[in-house]
Amino acid sequence: MKRRALIQRIQQAAGARGLTSFVVRQGSRHEFWDVGGVRLSIPRHRDINSWTGEAIMRDLEPVLGEGWRR
Repeated sequence: MKRRALIQRIQQAAGARGLTSFVVRQGSRHEFWDVGGVRLSIPRHRDINSWTGEAIMRDLEPVLGEGWRR
């Protein structure tokens, strides 16, 4: 999974639900995001392991709704 595609997908889903998504801070290897009050870290690698991408999307289900990633 490409990092940019994951971020775009999260931003589109959050925007459709009227939630904000923004970078809280940038580390050397991760970016820390706030999406509707949920904080998460996204690796700063071009390619993200599919399991890691799925785990990030799973962490957002309480805010974006069950099954938002399908």
